[in-house]
Amino acid sequence: MKKILVYCENCKCEFKKFYSQVQLRPHHFCSHKCYSEWLSLQMNGHKHSPETIEKISNSLNGHKHSFEAIEKNRIAHLGENNHNWKGGKSFESYGGLFNKKLKEEIRNKFDRTCFLSGEKENGRKLDVHHINYNKKDNRIWNLIPLTQRYHLKTNGSRWFWFNLLKNYWVFKYNDFNIIPLQHTFFL
Repeated sequence: MKKILVYCENCKCEFKKFYSQVQLRPHHFCSHKCYSEWLSLQMNGHKHSPETIEKISNSLNGHKHSFEAIEKNRIAHLGENNHNWKGGKSFESYGGLFNKKLKEEIRNKFDRTCFLSGEKENGRKLDVHHINYNKKDNRIWNLIPLTQRYHLKTNGSRWFWFNLLKNYWVFKYNDFNIIPLQHTFFL
């Protein structure tokens, strides 16, 4: 794929984008921060014709919403108003033991393979997931490597993922001989 040089709409810096991406959108931003700054400038007094607003809106999110509607929707779903809000858990610290060395140890323990999908690490390091969602519980049995795609999935339906992953460890490390592992439900 060929990359070409483009200029950020907000800060005017140069950066490269794939040619196919340049063709699809009339506006280009080097970061989410630049996009947000640019969008707020558009809403604060800069007037555009309805045709321009429709064009820009279509290029940014595929819908025909005005900047005002997009911004009101964004603000309405911030923090506690978001359906995924967990009481500010994302701001909690992981504790001193959860460091690069421990994460590498976990990735190597699983042969740098995603625990759920079986995909090998490919260009991006695997995320390390806390099975019980307790960021301070950094025991080896509570940590597994996941691709970013599966790590994002585990943030919803937490009880399902917790029980699925916990039960896997119970059956793997305890010889119950009740249910063969290949007959349990996995993805």
